[in-house]
Amino acid sequence: MRYEEALRIAEARDRELREKFHRFDIDGSGTIEMEELLALMDDMGLLANLKCEPVDFAAEMFHKYDANQDGVLSFEEFKRFHNAAKDNAAGRQTRPRNSAASRTNSGLDPKLLEARKAAALESARNKALEADRIRKENAALKARIMAQAKAGGRDAKSLDAEYEAKRRELAEKRAREKAELQANLAKQNAAMKERIASVAGATITHLSAEHEAKRLELEKANLLRQQTAAAETIQRAHALKKKVSSVSAVTVNQLSMAEEEARAEVARKAAEARAAELARKEELNRSYRVKLDSVGAATVASLSAEEEAARAAQAAETAARKKAQDDALAARNRENAARIAATGSATLYG
Repeated sequence: MRYEEALRIAEARDRELREKFHRFDIDGSGTIEMEELLALMDDMGLLANLKCEPVDFAAEMFHKYDANQDGVLSFEEFKRFHNAAKDNAAGRQTRPRNSAASRTNSGLDPKLLEARKAAALESARNKALEADRIRKENAALKARIMAQAKAGGRDAKSLDAEYEAKRRELAEKRAREKAELQANLAKQNAAMKERIASVAGATITHLSAEHEAKRLELEKANLLRQQTAAAETIQRAHALKKKVSSVSAVTVNQLSMAEEEARAEVARKAAEARAAELARKEELNRSYRVKLDSVGAATVASLSAEEEAARAAQAAETAARKKAQDDALAARNRENAARIAATGSATLYG
């Protein structure tokens, strides 16, 4: 066969395939969805000789040839799908072809890629099951029209036209219902995002009022314990200073009154800073509770995983900071005691 003749035949097949493709392109977008795919294959006589279940074939091949993963097949993608169906019916192996996912995400963890592939195949199979239902619905419609036409003596041409009109009517109805469903979902998602954004500034304060009150009481108790411990430490330091000053053999290693006063001043300022921080948090929590009341009863369950992680990180940071302050204060007290003990003549029991 000459090249020109082969080219002419290929172009004729391409035109015929494109015409059938456009019959099932309901919205004129130049693409076809999975839901119409098996009906189109049935119309083209591609299902009868498949070597596997149509649903399995459609799910696997749709996932494979949807190159840009947009959930629809363009005409060029459909041609590859069509050729794969021909190969399967003839018992020929389809040539392996890397999917878009494996090419673009090759740097990802293999387990993650496998999970994504499994999820995509599951989604494709669910759509293929719906496509098979539509195919059977179209076949039943055609059978009814044929029976009515036979009883009325109508010709095949008018039969085909009526079937095509009703098939398109059903397809357009499904498309409208799907669009309405997607619009409703988008509206609900937008409302949810808006609600989440309105309380995005809250972290710990997403908690319920009762839980928040308990948390605040615990924080107050912790601060009170710290202040009490600081006061007791100052008193013990003064007592040690008094004992040291009462002995005659005072060395240069003993604390001077100025040093002790300076240390006490540092402790006092630290306690004041913690008290100011608690007051700031109380005011912030009050404003957050007002905000939460305006958007509904937010509970711990409304925290996203990221917000919960941020809250836990903040609590851990606060606990670590308090522990560091307590450790530093204890270290200074030990140093004072050591310096006093070094005088030789003075002891804790002197």
